[in-house]
Amino acid sequence: MGIITFSTSNQIGLVNDDGTGEKLLQFPICSQVRWAGGPVFKSQRKMLVTSFEDTSISKLVVGKARTHSWVYDFTNGKIEEVLNKNRIAPFQTCSAILPGEKRVVISAILKGEERIFTANLDGSDPVELTRAGEGFSYGVDVNPAGERIAFHVTDAKQAKKTKATWFKPGHYCINTIGVDGTDRGLVAGKEGHLFFGPIWSPNGAWLAFLDCLYLDDPAHFWADIWISREDGTGQMAVTTGQSHWFGTTFGTKENRGGGSNITRWSPDGNVLAYTRVAPGSHPDCEFHPENPDHLECEYNPGMAKGGSQICTINPFTGELNEVTEIEESRWDFRATFSPDGKKLVFTRAWVNHSSEIWIANLETGNQKLLTKGMEGKGADFGKWL
Repeated sequence: MGIITFSTSNQIGLVNDDGTGEKLLQFPICSQVRWAGGPVFKSQRKMLVTSFEDTSISKLVVGKARTHSWVYDFTNGKIEEVLNKNRIAPFQTCSAILPGEKRVVISAILKGEERIFTANLDGSDPVELTRAGEGFSYGVDVNPAGERIAFHVTDAKQAKKTKATWFKPGHYCINTIGVDGTDRGLVAGKEGHLFFGPIWSPNGAWLAFLDCLYLDDPAHFWADIWISREDGTGQMAVTTGQSHWFGTTFGTKENRGGGSNITRWSPDGNVLAYTRVAPGSHPDCEFHPENPDHLECEYNPGMAKGGSQICTINPFTGELNEVTEIEESRWDFRATFSPDGKKLVFTRAWVNHSSEIWIANLETGNQKLLTKGMEGKGADFGKWL
């Protein structure tokens, strides 16, 4: 039986993959207003979690909300603060655990610019990978060998537009860099394209990522899935027609959800998770570009039409498998494979309803509701522990 972690009402939940054993993790630190799950240690007995002293969007996006990093032990419920030596910035999170589990990758916002560092688990001996003035870098994924980091980079928050560089020739670009900060490379970047969310294949030979045509879609609702070799060769579109649901918005007026919806590789590297939208679909919001950053999409369920479904797609042959069906006003998204590749956990959201965590068996086709979250207020970001 597998265990799935999820987010609900600013807390971390656990549930078995058969729907039993649901519970919320309890932490004895009352000063934090939000908890989010992070990378899991190889033993699967411990997890890095992040807590937030403030959840105001205006403070989060510029790094003024202070965070804390902790190691949580599932076996005894103990929690210990880490990354508290030589603290880099008020807002810093752990993006990944490096092989050997003594060093981690840190994303930190300094002067409106998110940068990537490595450090020991206690925060000592930090090493900068991206430097001041090089842009807003995040979306980190470490290759299977633990030697290279993939990420996307865009202009810093304080700069409307900066001069293009070789590693940032477009709006959002995919880069890689060694864990020692050397040998930075450009994977994908082109004016008019927003390349986002790189994910290494299990064998480390390919990167999958999204391509949003943001000039036609300033709300970033839609994208296509692409793959590429690390050096930019072999680059090709896996889907067409901007048919993947990228910038999600969902839930009720009181319990809103959102966030970027990227693709994921199956453990064998044969297929990718694909959130395919019905033609002519529109999310439950209106886009207002004049609004502050991350508040551009205003709730308006009357705008909603169509929906989305979970599919798997072979990036090399295009072979498609429909895991869930399209149903009007139902949006399925954020799919993650089980370690054995036989199941997918995903989020399901009906228009004007709180989101839910579901599981689909890829062999039998059976689907099951796992949780509606704390007090039915919504659940999201499900992933296998």
